[in-house]
Amino acid sequence: MSGKLFVISGSSGAGKTTLVTAALEHLEKKYPIERIITYTTRAVRSGEVNGQHYHFITVEEFEKKIEQGFFIEWSNWYDNYYGSPISILKNIKNGTSFIAVLDQVGARSVLEIYPEAILVWIKPSSLSLLIGRLKKRGKNTPEEIQIRLQKAAVELEQKEREGLYGITIINDVFITAKDELISIVKENIEA
Repeated sequence: MSGKLFVISGSSGAGKTTLVTAALEHLEKKYPIERIITYTTRAVRSGEVNGQHYHFITVEEFEKKIEQGFFIEWSNWYDNYYGSPISILKNIKNGTSFIAVLDQVGARSVLEIYPEAILVWIKPSSLSLLIGRLKKRGKNTPEEIQIRLQKAAVELEQKEREGLYGITIINDVFITAKDELISIVKENIEA
């Protein structure tokens, strides 16, 4: 049986990565499923481990990989490249499922190459909740938070206009959102 590819997207502060991490802790016990470790040119943040959170490479290395057709998708946001290896498609054929946390550009690129991908949009119920999460993270300056909020507004408008995402999860109550994501993955893997 082939694996599945789940693409999780949402604006900055929606809780995508936290939800995926928590869901995988539950799912990996029963299913052959992994998070795609993306490649990036951004700087390593405190607590991040190369090869575990991201594969951190230089701009030159990333651009060479683009030329080689290494990525199923790649994009450039906040002046950094991000990309997922196309090699996952071989592993999907062999029965491993994957979850990728991608922006809409990446999700669109994945659909062009692998239309069977299952796209899930994560969002809080309100802008004020999103603002609170971004401030609580303590990773961004007020100017960076403002840029992320502007981008979030554009992403929400684009998401509605393009209709790429068949599933939306409201992430207001973490346990509820996590359980919903787990259910979606289980149902699709077992189908």
